[in-house]
Amino acid sequence: MVLAAAVAAGSFLAYAVAGPGGVRAVQPLPAVAGTAAGGSVTTTAEADRPSTSGGKAVLYISPWCPNCERALRVFIGRDPTGTKWEPVVVPQSDLRAGEEKLRALGYTGDVRSEASVPAEGVPYLRSADGRGFLGATRCLEWAQSNL
Repeated sequence: MVLAAAVAAGSFLAYAVAGPGGVRAVQPLPAVAGTAAGGSVTTTAEADRPSTSGGKAVLYISPWCPNCERALRVFIGRDPTGTKWEPVVVPQSDLRAGEEKLRALGYTGDVRSEASVPAEGVPYLRSADGRGFLGATRCLEWAQSNL
């Protein structure tokens, strides 16, 4: 399943849920700050972002980033279904390329996209307890202990 959102004036206006069979739903969202759609879609302001995705760690990645691919290979090797983590492709315009990369590496879980990452770069991991880990080395250290 893929969750994509449209952004205008810094707020999400709508989201679409898509899977292997195509788009299942498009839902309008109010253009206000805060969390919408049960916490899975938020504005791009870091303070408004969920720290996790359903109790999972969230790994922000770009499909063009070699260090992201290095981290993804380990995360997917340890948890290919995303039981304990969920990838978030940034920026949203790279969602399709990100999902293709994840599937090619063997990932079978849900994929999300956001307009930006709440850090200075990728890969960036937000653990279930809210701690942040920037860079492949720190993300891989977390994975070795938690996946």
